[in-house]
Amino acid sequence: FSLLKKLNDRNKWGLEKRKSASVELVLLALLLLIALILTLCFAGLMMAENDWNYFDGLYFTWTTLTTIGFGDLTIENNNYFSASLCLIILLVISFAAGSAFIAMLNRILHFE
Repeated sequence: FSLLKKLNDRNKWGLEKRKSASVELVLLALLLLIALILTLCFAGLMMAENDWNYFDGLYFTWTTLTTIGFGDLTIENNNYFSASLCLIILLVISFAAGSAFIAMLNRILHFE
C-alpha cells in the first residue's frame, strides 16, 4: 500500500489524477494476473501430487481459498506443509488484490 501512496503523491511523481488511476489499474491487473497464474499452477500441483484430474485440483484450490472447505477432497500425502505454505502465499496475494481493488474504487468514486 505504500507503493500506491507514493504513486498518489502527484507533487513527487508529477502525475495527473487520471494517469495515477491508470497506473493503479495496471498494478491491480498485474496482481490479479499473478494470483490467477498461481491458482492455476497450484491446481496443477495438486493434480500431480494426489492423482486427481485438473478440475479436482482447481476445485480443491477454490474451496480452500474461499474457506468453504467441504472436505470431500483432502491431501493424502505428507506434503501438508508445502501445500499450506503455497495456499497462504496465494491467499495473501488474492487478499491484497481484493483490498487494492476496493480502495481504488473508493478513491475513484469519492474523489473524482
